[in-house]
Formats: sequence, structure tokens, C-alpha cells
Amino acid sequence: MRETKIVAGVAAGNGLIVRAEAEPESRTVGHLKNGEAVTVLDEQDNRALVSTGVCGWVSAAYLKDPAPGEPDDPEDPADPSDPAEPGDPIQPDLPEKPWPETIEGLQMYLFEWGFGPIVGEIDGKNGPKTKEATKQFQAAMGLSADGIAGPKTFAALKGEVILPRLTETDMACQCEKYCDGYPNPSTAGVRLLIERIWREAEKKYPGLQVYVSSRAHPTPNGAIAGGQRCEQWNKERGGAAKSQHLYGKAADIFGRCEGVKDAEIRDHLEEIALKLNLSGGVGYGARYIVHVDVRGSRARWEY
Repeated sequence: MRETKIVAGVAAGNGLIVRAEAEPESRTVGHLKNGEAVTVLDEQDNRALVSTGVCGWVSAAYLKDPAPGEPDDPEDPADPSDPAEPGDPIQPDLPEKPWPETIEGLQMYLFEWGFGPIVGEIDGKNGPKTKEATKQFQAAMGLSADGIAGPKTFAALKGEVILPRLTETDMACQCEKYCDGYPNPSTAGVRLLIERIWREAEKKYPGLQVYVSSRAHPTPNGAIAGGQRCEQWNKERGGAAKSQHLYGKAADIFGRCEGVKDAEIRDHLEEIALKLNLSGGVGYGARYIVHVDVRGSRARWEY
């Protein structure tokens, strides 16, 4: 079975995009357990800094070198035709557009935007999963998050689809103790919100990279609490009892751009988040990060 829950990066079909700008002398080419090649920039305390589309620290146990299928590896190579594991988003064969402004049509649009893991199935029923996906989409797009798909919601759904560069794997809980990394796969909403913030920030800072982290410090423990958290890990990291991180709706982000101070980038991301995230939470004033979430109602607090 292929493993998809271990890489921080940008997915390209079934593959990964390796950062071309990494210095050649700093590259160590490794492989993930599923056979994908990645660039390992650093290793500390059993963690590896992996460069794919965006950088992220992952457990060194997720790396496997040489690649599966090579002569000195007894394991079988990963078969890309293997069925997806439970929890993997499955894209159904959708009919050609335009889709009707019905519940079934709404579900099709939500799948197109990446909310399939939340919707679950296109069945034409306006159940709690479809309502939750609608609310997260609305919140991410700065609309009133009531779960009811009216004209403004359908207009946004029919617009150009925004593909987040941060993937579900970037958001995975990395406690390595209490869960398998996917306590909740429903991260489409907050990733869409982050992408909107990122695109706006790029207008001022071309080449900006945005990361999910608990702090903007290049250490292994600096990137293990900023996305999803299982209940026990959230407790150990000092999260609120009903933290949006528990539900896959929140992220702590920071940015890096060559030649620009981290604090300047953080202030700019914060400014944009406060402006764009009309139906979600923003935690501001932190030293390194900006907290954003798609809870469905406006919330503001200072660290």
C-alpha cells in the first residue's frame, strides 16, 4: 500500500516537486517509504528537514534509503495502482460543467475545490458533512459561514479554483506518539485560507515561502505543532481544550523571503490575515507565527 501521510510539500499528481533552488552541495537525496525521492537538507534528533515544494521537518523514520525495489531492499516497491488508504481523498469522475445549483451540484463543486474528504460522498443529500464543507469553504473565502449555499457561495465556487500549495500532509499531526498523523483529514478550508493570504503577500514579497510551524525557528521541534493536533499532543503543547487545531481547521504560519527580516514578513502576514479572514480566527502579536483558522465566526486575540 502506498503511504501518503509523511511528506511536507507540494503534490504533483502522485509525485512531489523537489525544490530546484537547493544548493547542490547541500543535497542528500533520500527516499520516502513509498519510494518517492526527496532532498534531505538537514537531520537533527531523529528528524529530517525535507525539501519538496515547501520545506518541513518529518520523522527520520519516514525516510528509507535506498528506494524500495532496489536490489538490496527486500521489500516490494510501492505500486502506484494500489487503492488509496482509508482517509485518502478520492476524486470521483464528475460530469462536464456547468453543474446545477443543487445539493448535488454543490457537492461536485466542493470536490473540485478539494473538500472531498469532508463531503465524503456525492449523494445529493444536505447532511452535516456537506454543511461543514460548505461552512469551511465560505470561511476560507471570507463569506458568511452559515453552511447555506446561496448566490454568493455558488459564485465563488464557480470562479477559478484556487489550489493550495500547502498540502494535507503539511498539516498532519507529528506527535509520533499518539496517532498515525491523520487524526482528522479535513484541512481543505484552512489550507485554502492560507493560500489566499500567501498570494496576497506575494504581491509585496515575490518569492515568499509560507510554512506551517509552531515557531519560525529552523529546529526539528519548530514544526511539529502548527497544524493538526491529536488530543493528547494538543494538551502537551499547551493548546486550548477546544482548539481549532484539533479539528483540522487551524494553522500557525510564518513566512520567509530572501533579503527580508522574518519579523517584517510576520507583520505583513498578520495584516493580511486580519483583513481577509472575516469568518475565522486570527491570533496576532506572537513573536514568530500568525494563527489562522476557519471556525466559521470572527475571533481575534493577542498573544
